[in-house]
Amino acid sequence: MKNKKIVYLLSLLFPGLGHLYLGRNTDGIVFMLGIGFLWYALFAENSQAMNFDSPRSYIFWVGFVIIYVFAFIDSYRKAKKVFRDK
Repeated sequence: MKNKKIVYLLSLLFPGLGHLYLGRNTDGIVFMLGIGFLWYALFAENSQAMNFDSPRSYIFWVGFVIIYVFAFIDSYRKAKKVFRDK
């Protein structure tokens, strides 16, 4: 049996994992691709993400936070619905 707390923990660890655990594969893959691209951009050569003199870094970090927060809220809502229906 699936557990809501595991969904929340997985979603906090990496966006999309909570969705995959719930069986929402398309949602999970989309979130994982989005955050994976941002992780790649963070560690790519000549990345501006850590250069806080550049406005690009702030755009990057806002996008990073938005994806993490939205993925957690979305998995929370979907987990509530899945466990309520059972």
